[in-house]
Amino acid sequence: MLKPVRMKKLSAVILEEKKDDVLRELKERGIIQLIDTSNINEFRYLELSSVPSSWVRARASEYLARVDNILETFKSDKGSSILGNFLEEKVEKIQVLETSPSSLFEEVEDRLRGVADRTAKISSRLESIKKEKEELDNARATLSILQKLGVAPKDLEGYRLLRVQVGIIPSKEFKNLEKDIEEITKDYLLYSSELDNRNSVVLLTFFKEHEAEITKILRIHRFEEIQIPSRIRGYGSEEASSKIESEVAGVEKEEKGLLEELWEIAAKEKNKLLQIRELLKVEEFLDGASTLFGKTAKTYVLNGWVPSSQVDEAVDTIQKSSD
Repeated sequence: MLKPVRMKKLSAVILEEKKDDVLRELKERGIIQLIDTSNINEFRYLELSSVPSSWVRARASEYLARVDNILETFKSDKGSSILGNFLEEKVEKIQVLETSPSSLFEEVEDRLRGVADRTAKISSRLESIKKEKEELDNARATLSILQKLGVAPKDLEGYRLLRVQVGIIPSKEFKNLEKDIEEITKDYLLYSSELDNRNSVVLLTFFKEHEAEITKILRIHRFEEIQIPSRIRGYGSEEASSKIESEVAGVEKEEKGLLEELWEIAAKEKNKLLQIRELLKVEEFLDGASTLFGKTAKTYVLNGWVPSSQVDEAVDTIQKSSD
């Protein structure tokens, strides 16, 4: 059962040059919830200036998005994101020399540029492969339907006077469709094969002069024409099947190679990217937290809530990081 924690309000006045040091330590310890000084009545008489958000926060957020995008690009062979796996790991801590936000962002830009270019190129190709595999699956399914009727893609085109259509229709509509077509013309061929419990696949051949009328009839009976994918048009059944399986094997091999390349990049860049991510989060926090302070000419006024049991720790942290 969760119990409420007794909290105490803590206020501190910090020299301007020590503000970031204090904030870094407080963030590291996670023992204070900062509050907006401008909303505290007892400080209004001091006529403190508010601290606006600067360009640093916006730039840090921009780079954070880029880092997360790179991490999100790394995929496992099951297609799950490994960003979550990365973030579950404890980021390896390194000693960082104090530097300006501008210098940090320059270093981040240099690091991300090469990695981002490689991962973006791989990611783009993987997306293309995903679409190709979907198209191949569609071609395979279409060929399977045609085989139920004993026809091949090449049997459906190349006629000057005839129109050949293959499509799916609710089985209960078949007899009525046949009856309505006969009222238009006796010169037609209509074959069907059961597709499932509800639907049938049909092959309809008729003279093109009746196309407009028959098209209307087909709509009435909920006929859905099957579009033959361009990659198998003009092929026999065995040729089309062989072509599809060959292309599937090719894209799957390429996909495997690209995923392996991504894992190599991940293994090399993971720790550095996560360290960069932490540094950017600190910069984002520092700038965002500063907007909650009140400001005089040379000092900042900090206010926040601290668990009663950790007040001494918070005070000690502020004092040591202000020395």
